[in-house]
Amino acid sequence: MMLKDLPPSIQPPGVSSHPTAALLHQVMEQLPYRVLLKDTRSHFIACNRLLADDLALTPAELVGKCDADFFPAELAQRYRDDDLQVMASGTTRHHEEPYLKGGEDRWLSTTKFPLYDELGKVIGVAVFFEDITDQKQQQERLQQYTWTLEAITRAHHAMLKQGDEQTLLQEICDAITFDGRFPLVTVLQTADQNRVQILAQAGQAVWFASDNWLTRDAALTSAISSGEMRNEALGTELVHHSATLRGRLLLPLQWQATVPGGLLIHSTQARAFTDEEVHLFNGLADYLTYGLQARRTQQAYLAAQREKAMHARQLELALEDALGAIAAVLEQRDPYTAGHQKHVATLALAIGRELGLGDKPLRGLYLGAMVHDIGKIQVPVEILTKPGKLTPQEFNLVKEHPTAGYLVLKDIALPWPIARMIHQHHEYLDGSGYPSGLKGEQILLEARILTVADIVESMSSDRPYRAALGIAQARTHIMAMRGVQLDEAVVDACLRILDRGEFTPHELGHGQT
Repeated sequence: MMLKDLPPSIQPPGVSSHPTAALLHQVMEQLPYRVLLKDTRSHFIACNRLLADDLALTPAELVGKCDADFFPAELAQRYRDDDLQVMASGTTRHHEEPYLKGGEDRWLSTTKFPLYDELGKVIGVAVFFEDITDQKQQQERLQQYTWTLEAITRAHHAMLKQGDEQTLLQEICDAITFDGRFPLVTVLQTADQNRVQILAQAGQAVWFASDNWLTRDAALTSAISSGEMRNEALGTELVHHSATLRGRLLLPLQWQATVPGGLLIHSTQARAFTDEEVHLFNGLADYLTYGLQARRTQQAYLAAQREKAMHARQLELALEDALGAIAAVLEQRDPYTAGHQKHVATLALAIGRELGLGDKPLRGLYLGAMVHDIGKIQVPVEILTKPGKLTPQEFNLVKEHPTAGYLVLKDIALPWPIARMIHQHHEYLDGSGYPSGLKGEQILLEARILTVADIVESMSSDRPYRAALGIAQARTHIMAMRGVQLDEAVVDACLRILDRGEFTPHELGHGQT
């Protein structure tokens, strides 16, 4: 920019008038930025009205002033040093910095570049200012949301690991605090009406645990006892050299009917958690509650198994009851999934009979189908019932459910290969399935039956996110897969059942059967 293009009223001495000066002045006034021009001494020689209004002066009144007239000496000197570097180097500089406006913290983006005369000599510097507070806040919210998603994903994976309840709780805390974004995560449980106890804890701020400051917090104890969610900025910052706690989120954990608990997540942000963060962490708390309940249920089943080990028939009945209880736990969490399992079990049993299987394999096939989606207990409900296409990250989490179900049941001495059936019910004959890419005879016959029944029931029944596609489309689909991905004999048996009208699709809202 040439200084001779400035309006004559604000041109520095020695700069002649120019016919485009008025146009340049109009452009400066229309820019959405604060614009300031300085001479080589960093004295103001021109600005637009946006900048002048910020300083409660007119553009003409600012001419001849400098940064020291408006800012503290140290800050004014820094601005002067920046001006000198820009003019000396002949380059443009850009930086972002916080500032205070009307008692409110804001962010400012500053761009500086040198001004030249017609001979190419540097005769000043131009400065553009832009308030980028909104962009910064959006970036911060997005980043925090991303951190929250990453923490919850790690927690989901921790839930898939084998171990006792204490190990699980500790791994959940470790997963959320893994990258230091959340400095302290604690699982607490009421010890009595006036005291809580810490079950697991992790993060940079675990040094606080030694003085029992959490267990002495009356408001926290009351909130946990009453099952109350708390989302708040702390009235007093808790400062240590490794972390500063400024906010916290308490979510109820009720995995034991008579003993309330809570998941407490501390933040370095001096604000409450956003609605999006609360929603995600609340889903994690629900997921953790169901996971703990499932582990306790599993332990109860194992105890029943050991107790009746000498009575084979009694043991078999107890194990059947255990599978029914697992299905009931899943139904409490997601009634649709449970309804789907029941209808798949009905169709799978019919296919097995059509193929001539004996009573014992048929019983195992039916029970395995009744819990074939138990692994979905580790998938957040909002993903299972999402009324739209899943993201790759969400779909990958859903695809872990065969392995998760296998891990739940693999150590239970069932008289049927139910754990393997669950593990293989998304495998295809050509190896294109998951999770192991098994082929042909590597896949159990019961799993091959379950796969066909699962596809037909899913396509022909209503789902939370779409209406039924219908029996006809389900028939066409399995016929296209016959002999390549699906067992020919199983598909043919299923088609005969459908032709006879012996399978009724599952319609949402018409009750569970």
